[in-house]
Amino acid sequence: PTIQAAIDADDTVDGDRILVAPGVYDVNEPISFRGKGITLKSEEGPKNTIINSNSPYTTGILRFENNENENSVLNGFTIIPVTGVGAGGIYCNNSSPTIKGNIIIGNIEGISCIGGSPKILNNIIIKNASFSEGGGIRCYNTKAEVRGNIIKDNYADVWGGGIFCGDSSSVTISDNIIIDNFAWEDGGAIFLGGSDAIIENNVIARNRTNEDGGGIAARYSRFSIVGNTI
Repeated sequence: PTIQAAIDADDTVDGDRILVAPGVYDVNEPISFRGKGITLKSEEGPKNTIINSNSPYTTGILRFENNENENSVLNGFTIIPVTGVGAGGIYCNNSSPTIKGNIIIGNIEGISCIGGSPKILNNIIIKNASFSEGGGIRCYNTKAEVRGNIIKDNYADVWGGGIFCGDSSSVTISDNIIIDNFAWEDGGAIFLGGSDAIIENNVIARNRTNEDGGGIAARYSRFSIVGNTI
């Protein structure tokens, strides 16, 4: 059975855990949690459990868009497109899942969130790119917790190579390593646009931009920057 078939099964209900055996899973259509409060977890970690996107679903090969909450957990996968396929990584729309312990690499936008309160914890988010904002993580009108991640080598054509937060988002960005990201305009590591943020205890280094704020850039935003190494 496919990963989606296991999620869709009538006897898969809130509180269940689906364990996925090691292997490479080629996916032609987006995987959806269908609003279920379940844990989708690899048995042997992200290096041994890979979800490959074969189709150019630029809004995410793995989607949370049915009011999922923190009990909808994605844990322990590598999310990567097949070479030559421009696919998005993880997409959240008015949902609040827990995304932890994954490797998200080489996608068009690693994690993109509109609304909701997602928890993005202890992931490796590398070499993702955006044609607009937020190569690694992009948040619009989102209350996100971004904690304990490695966010590295991501790119944005406009703002926020590593992380972009806009449209009245309220985010906590803490205990991350945010390095070697690039934005063509502002905010190589982090860009805040009309948003609130607590930025604390991060390592923010070697990020670049062609214009302003290689580390952090902000416009019309309120923020606290405490205890970081920049």
